[in-house]
Amino acid sequence: MLQGATDPSAVKDNTAQASENSKCMEQSTTNIEVKKEPQPAADPDNEIEQVQEAVPGTKIEQKRNAEERKNINLRAESFVAPEDWQPDGVIIGDKENKLLISSGDTVYVSIDPDKVKPGMICNIYRKLDKIKDQTTKEFAGYEIRRIGNLQFTDKIGKKVSSAVITTSYDTVEVDDIVKFEE
Repeated sequence: MLQGATDPSAVKDNTAQASENSKCMEQSTTNIEVKKEPQPAADPDNEIEQVQEAVPGTKIEQKRNAEERKNINLRAESFVAPEDWQPDGVIIGDKENKLLISSGDTVYVSIDPDKVKPGMICNIYRKLDKIKDQTTKEFAGYEIRRIGNLQFTDKIGKKVSSAVITTSYDTVEVDDIVKFEE
């Protein structure tokens, strides 16, 4: 045979071997299975407990915040007041002419000066809609919502006193009602 010439039977054997090798590779790649260990289902309560254990004070904070939200909601509820229910005073403005008045802001209250002394605490209410009795359809009173509390600081004039809003459950507005607890 000439140099460089290949025996045809050898070529046939090499081609068959190559074809068989590629089949084995295909089989080996298609038959590969990745086995994963089953993971237990995540327990949200357990995860929360783990985080709470890792962060000191978390459980205490959550309980306190839940109780505060509960108390705030109770304090901010509405009631129906009779038509003759009168305020002790009315908020007539605030020190900084803000659009949104809230805790820590100073407001001016039109109120009888004989009723007020510095340090006294009052509730802030908002008069809402007229309420009709559902059975008689007659006027029953006004819906009154508690908005927050304020503490009087000074008398400014004959009928005006300044006060600091100590608690607000909603934004306080000019014309909100001020009333002492009865």
